[in-house]
Amino acid sequence: MNQAALQALAEKQVGGSIHNMVIGVQSEDGRVDTTKTVGIIKLPGAMTGMILAGASPLEAVRLQLIVMYMLVGANTFAGLTAAVLTYREFFTGAHQLIVPLAEQS
Repeated sequence: MNQAALQALAEKQVGGSIHNMVIGVQSEDGRVDTTKTVGIIKLPGAMTGMILAGASPLEAVRLQLIVMYMLVGANTFAGLTAAVLTYREFFTGAHQLIVPLAEQS
């Protein structure tokens, strides 16, 4: 287990809520931060292609924003669906985290 998972488990043991525990582990992931740099540091493909083809830069940016938010929305929906469908695999009826035993060799 990584450090964030161990800390979350310790917080749950002393009465922390499952919601805070899951959110704490999720916040370690920094993939959503890349949405802040789209178009500033990176030159996304759809936007660059439209500008090189002679389209208005405003139209190119609008298309790139639509594509970016579609990807963020699809990833969010997939993550939430996976979390909802697997919730019972990781927690007992008493809201206790199920810690898998290490495989014996």
